[in-house]
Amino acid sequence: MTKLSNTVDDPAAWAPIHRIAGQLDKMLPALFFPDYDVRLEEARRRLRPLDDDSQN
Repeated sequence: MTKLSNTVDDPAAWAPIHRIAGQLDKMLPALFFPDYDVRLEEARRRLRPLDDDSQN
């Protein structure tokens, strides 16, 4: 966090940064779940843009 504190000098920005970091800390154990590959593919599928054909 030392390098980041040199970049982000606005105290108002730190609350959301800490909140995001806390969420990431909670999610990191999922990387070691046996079905991580399935979870990752599902997340990728949700984030991909829809094809133009599927919108009609």
